[in-house]
Amino acid sequence: MNIERASVGDFAELTDHIVRCFRTDTPDHPRFEEFLPDLYEPAAESAACHYVIREGGRIVSSVGVFPVEVRLSELLFHVAGVGSVSTAPECRGRGFMSAIMTALRADAAAAGFAFSWLSGLRQRYAHFGWEKAGTDFVIRVTRQPPPAGTSWTIRRLDAASDSLESLHEARAALVAAGECEEAASRRKLSRLGIEVFEARRGSDYAYLAGNRRFGWLQEWGGAVGGVRALLHHALGGKPAWLVRIPPVRDPYTDLFLSLGDNFACEMENLAVLDLPRLARVYERYWAGRWPPDKSLCLRMEPADIPGAEVCIRGGREATPGTAADVHLALDRLMMASFVFGPVKPSMRLALPAGAEWLDEVFPVPFHMPSLWRV
Repeated sequence: MNIERASVGDFAELTDHIVRCFRTDTPDHPRFEEFLPDLYEPAAESAACHYVIREGGRIVSSVGVFPVEVRLSELLFHVAGVGSVSTAPECRGRGFMSAIMTALRADAAAAGFAFSWLSGLRQRYAHFGWEKAGTDFVIRVTRQPPPAGTSWTIRRLDAASDSLESLHEARAALVAAGECEEAASRRKLSRLGIEVFEARRGSDYAYLAGNRRFGWLQEWGGAVGGVRALLHHALGGKPAWLVRIPPVRDPYTDLFLSLGDNFACEMENLAVLDLPRLARVYERYWAGRWPPDKSLCLRMEPADIPGAEVCIRGGREATPGTAADVHLALDRLMMASFVFGPVKPSMRLALPAGAEWLDEVFPVPFHMPSLWRV
């Protein structure tokens, strides 16, 4: 079978194919160019993010792989975001998806991505090397905060035409957020069902983006008091919202915790693609955490692509073949669990004697902001 990248001329057929596949299980699933207009647009760059297989001249299987840039505290991540995994119902069970997922994994590693993110069922994607890992804290917000003591002026923003300068400044100050250019930001804020509001009080500013159709708060920023006022406004028209908060404390943590009536830890599908690159990504996180005299050699099996092995000493990548205190060879799923959690290594593995220090440096944190999910 031949796997190729889609072109802009495939846009109509590609989006028809994807929505047809998704509506097999979810009849009212929206079209992707309306659902995620920042990712699905009739442009060459957008189309080329899709791997396709054709049979009889028509697209029968496809997957989108989107470069996503997000940050968490001092860490900056370049992630291969995978979405719209779809095979025509009449063509399932013939290995099309397995072939595409194998190809995209190798290509993403070759393109410089340390790891990949994917949303979906574990039983569907574990076979290809994506494991449920990491921890996002999901809160069901139902308690309406009391109105702010001093009046905030609240208005709805038109993401397509209003100035977003203040919003982008507030986003830049967030502990966890995505990165993109202004045009892409406007399209993200125009995703199906999203409403954006801003609050001003003198020089203070805050914003809140919520998807009323799906019941998720997507993004917020600025003055905590302004976000509180916006939540009061939002909850006045909808009894409950779900919100995914980052795994590190920020100025809004206590606010959301005080308003929730249900809490859950949610894992996503993560796949480690390149261990040396991953070590470089987390070097700043390990600084001051990794014992300076301790070393680890990690090997991912099967080691069928470059980047399957790394040596780390004192929290920094070491020369390949360096003698190490601990050697671990793990399959792809176990590697994702070891690196990203949710539990410490000693809960997941029978560590060799003297390796208890690994619990102090793993798992490492990661967060995919809701507005950057693909």
